[in-house]
Formats: sequence, structure tokens, C-alpha cells
Amino acid sequence: MPNLIGYARVSTRHRSTDRQRADLLAAGVRRDDLYVDQGVSGARAPRPQFDQAPDALIEGDTLVITTFDRLGRSTQNMLAFVDELRSRGARVLNLGGGDADTATPMGSGLFPIMAALAQMEHEINREASLIR
Repeated sequence: MPNLIGYARVSTRHRSTDRQRADLLAAGVRRDDLYVDQGVSGARAPRPQFDQAPDALIEGDTLVITTFDRLGRSTQNMLAFVDELRSRGARVLNLGGGDADTATPMGSGLFPIMAALAQMEHEINREASLIR
């Protein structure tokens, strides 16, 4: 039976992953299958729990995230990551934005757009922080 593996991340230690965890559990991810990075930027590598999560995926499994930007900030890296999962028979399910599933034609088509938007948001936020 395919497993749901959940991943949550917040960039700073003072933020909480509670909402992401609750959403992942509500989607059917078991507590033992949650991988959580606290205070780790999506633009940085390594992300210890994120680096471990794909190892738990086998053919037919799904990595569940709450938003695409949990995967990272670089469109190129996110696309490569999803392609690598796809080659192993696994997929990504994004709970935010209409449950985009990379195993479907619609989800596969939306993914590059959502990845590009996540990268753009990161760059806008970084630019704004430089102006302050």
C-alpha cells in the first residue's frame, strides 16, 4: 500500500510548524512519516529532514507538502527534485492551491509555474529586506 510522507519547514526558529503538521496529518500522513525542518531556509542546503524524506519514499509513495515553496526557492532545483521522484515512481502532492498532484497532467503542468512563483516570491522578499 502506498505511503504518504509529509514534509514541513519554517525558515526561522521563532515560527511554528504546527499548522503545517496539522494539515499534513489531516491529509492522512502518519506522525511517524513526518519530516520537519525548524529554522532552515528553503534557499539553503542542506535541510536535514528534507534530505531524509526522499529516502523514505518507494514506488507508489507520495511526498505531501502544504505549499510548493516548502520544497525550495529555486525553480530549477524543485523541477529536478520532482523529476528524480518521478523516475523512482513517487510523486509530490501540494495541499495548498487545489491539491496539485505531480502524478496528474494538471498537477504536472502547474508545478513549474508554482515553482517559478515560489522563486519569485523569495527574490522579492530578499530584495525588500535589502531596501529596509
